[in-house]
Amino acid sequence: MTERLKAPDQAAMEFTLQLVMASGPEGAKSLGSEENLARIKTVGGMKQLLDESTYTDAEITHLLGSCETAATIVRALMMYGNAPSSAEDLKSPDFLRRTQQGMAANIGRFDAQMAELMPLALRCKVPAVKTLQNQVSTQPSEEEISERRDALLKARAELSHAYESGLVVLGSAAAGEQLRQSIATALEETASSYAPALDLAKRHSIAARIREMAEKAEPGARDGLGRMAEAFEITSCTGLCTY
Repeated sequence: MTERLKAPDQAAMEFTLQLVMASGPEGAKSLGSEENLARIKTVGGMKQLLDESTYTDAEITHLLGSCETAATIVRALMMYGNAPSSAEDLKSPDFLRRTQQGMAANIGRFDAQMAELMPLALRCKVPAVKTLQNQVSTQPSEEEISERRDALLKARAELSHAYESGLVVLGSAAAGEQLRQSIATALEETASSYAPALDLAKRHSIAARIREMAEKAEPGARDGLGRMAEAFEITSCTGLCTY
């Protein structure tokens, strides 16, 4: 598998370099060039590897690293042109308002790139959930307990953030039909994997948010949203949920 990941890894590195160098409207336009969209499609090709039934430790580590690269590109595209100029900006309500507006604009601007990468980034975390749940079932030494707890809580927060970011894009008026459909499918497919890893309060919050979205959605989208909400309404709490 690592051999098959060479092309997506190379494409991700090349696109990331273009992203780092890009700035302003012209930079955004260049990121949507035919060449760069081809790179994004190559990265998105990793999704076929997620159907593999068995992985060695080295393979799963490599795949998860490649998936995180895809997620990092998505975050960078969302934040394009919205970087704070100082630490003070992060405390400014005006900056936060402009950032939210900028992120909404970027969803529309980079629609094609996100339609490839965001569903991939969501699905990529499913093997990670299984790995994390297995870690919880093993008994750490006394010295490892605190360190492991911190690591698992951080991992769980990242899972929650990934899913909720998908919901933000799904609910954005700027998202095109292709992006909306691809992210809706990925969110529905992964809901039953994400939900058991989250604590009950977070599950309740996400389920309520999805139910609210369903009330405002077109009739054809309501069934899928209902299934997503049901996945987060489970009340059993084992493994990572208990941390």
